[in-house]
Amino acid sequence: MFKSVTENQRYHHAEVVQIGMENEKMQRELQNFGIDFYKMHRLYRRSLQT
Repeated sequence: MFKSVTENQRYHHAEVVQIGMENEKMQRELQNFGIDFYKMHRLYRRSLQT
């Protein structure tokens, strides 16, 4: 993704919304852009007992 975006001059800005902590590949890709993550989303699971 980094190569595609940096070689193409039509991209000027982008928004990134809700990238999960477990998605390590996407986290690394976005860090290559120099993105400063200010909020991390985590998903917790717990079984409900009735």
